[in-house]
Amino acid sequence: MRVMRAMKVKINNSEQEVPDGIKLDKLLANLGYDPRRVAVWVNGEQVWQRDYGSYLVGAGDEIRVIKPIAGG
Repeated sequence: MRVMRAMKVKINNSEQEVPDGIKLDKLLANLGYDPRRVAVWVNGEQVWQRDYGSYLVGAGDEIRVIKPIAGG
């Protein structure tokens, strides 16, 4: 039996538990975001979309997800 470990991170100023070892693209999808349509900063530094699939989220990370809004 495999036990899933969790870690705490802050996402848009809200503390949440997420699976340990999750990659950023999977986290975004789990949260209902389309990774192709958001910009993400982790601990104050932008993570480029091309890196979402390889970026490993760490315990205590502060993640900011921004969805662009179109309009005029």
